[in-house]
Amino acid sequence: MGLEYGLADERSDERKPTCARCHKASFTCGGARQDVIPPYMSIVAFKDSIHFTFLFEDLLWRSYGSPWLQHSAEGKLGSLSYDACAALSQHLFGHRFAQSDVEQTSALAYDRVVTSLRISLLSTDRPDPTVLTPMLILVARSCATSSLFEASSHINGLQALLQACGPRTFARDSVHDTFRSCRAMVVSNSLILHKRTFLADISWRSDPWSERGKTDEDQLVDILATVPGIYEDLVTADSSLPYAASVLYDHAALNIEASLTRLFYWRRNWDAKYPRVACATVRAPTSPNAKKLPVYPQGAELMLRYNNFARSIEDSLFNAVAISLMDTLSSGNMPEPLATNITDNLRRMFDDHQQSNTTWDASPALLPLSGVWSIHDLARQIIRGFEFQLEHVRTCHESTLFWLFPVGLASKILEDDHGWSEWVQVMLEKSRSTHGEPQSLLERFVSGDYRLGVHK
Repeated sequence: MGLEYGLADERSDERKPTCARCHKASFTCGGARQDVIPPYMSIVAFKDSIHFTFLFEDLLWRSYGSPWLQHSAEGKLGSLSYDACAALSQHLFGHRFAQSDVEQTSALAYDRVVTSLRISLLSTDRPDPTVLTPMLILVARSCATSSLFEASSHINGLQALLQACGPRTFARDSVHDTFRSCRAMVVSNSLILHKRTFLADISWRSDPWSERGKTDEDQLVDILATVPGIYEDLVTADSSLPYAASVLYDHAALNIEASLTRLFYWRRNWDAKYPRVACATVRAPTSPNAKKLPVYPQGAELMLRYNNFARSIEDSLFNAVAISLMDTLSSGNMPEPLATNITDNLRRMFDDHQQSNTTWDASPALLPLSGVWSIHDLARQIIRGFEFQLEHVRTCHESTLFWLFPVGLASKILEDDHGWSEWVQVMLEKSRSTHGEPQSLLERFVSGDYRLGVHK
């Protein structure tokens, strides 16, 4: 600050003269008196923790990557997995808060991990199943950056690694959880492409679980894995000569009936295993000060409540698998005689069960067990379950491989129903995982962002 009498110092001078100006005017400058944050207050040392915390606040990433993504962030699965997880969390944080330097750091880390993975894969003749984790995280990051080419390349790499290792390899505890998430990714991608996947083979549906039992969700994914092959047969038949088309339609019909039968028995066992799993309750009164009172569509006047978050996810996935299969029969994708024969066989199977002495205590709030379901009823059930899931999203600490996939299917089914479609959009806007543009490719994979069925 200037020391000559009558001259303003830097603190009182509105022009805020710089030290260089003071020096040029022959003043002794002491600098503007401003508070400075001492260096020891820097949070740079905590930046990775901040990025990881932001990543795991999101149910979509927390549940899809449970527990292998958390273990990667803790460094328990090796340096490659840690670096890949850091690259993912940095990108999500940087993109969300417009921190271009953090996004740039993420891009550099991503390039380093890709290079290290390439060297690791080329340096040995025996495939290493542990690299599945960093590869899957790279897919997630490519999806988050909406890089379709990179995501497709990584998914092709995942499939090649799975096939090179073989199904028995993934029965190991160290890679089994990662394999489950990887299977969900590959099956979702196959649904988008309408291309059958090797994961529908019996060995891939049994060997990875040779040392443990399957969850109810795993059993549903087994059935879902057959759907891309059915879609591929129907698409191919549509452009084939009559004889070849007839063979393909017959093959698709057999697979549809077999898959719906397995789905029927899954629901039968699930009802017996979890009796009274859901109920319909009167909604809590809305605050009179609310700016806009919610208007619920017809059929959703009562709120559907489950006694467990995981059960609600399983019920929604069941409804989504049923939609995927039933839509092939109801949307003109298959010759009518074949579709009619399938529905007749399923109704007879259901009638035989009703006439048996076997009884079960299913929840009356859920859709009743049936041989043939209406896709619109299934879609409405998914949306009602989604309301419960959003309300209890913070209580979920389990692996949830298909959370938004059922909602994506249901929203397409109900898009012409103004009341239900508007309600879906209101709930999606409340969901942090689905809010914002552009929506990540990973969310598209798990939210069913593809053509429903194979409409002609």
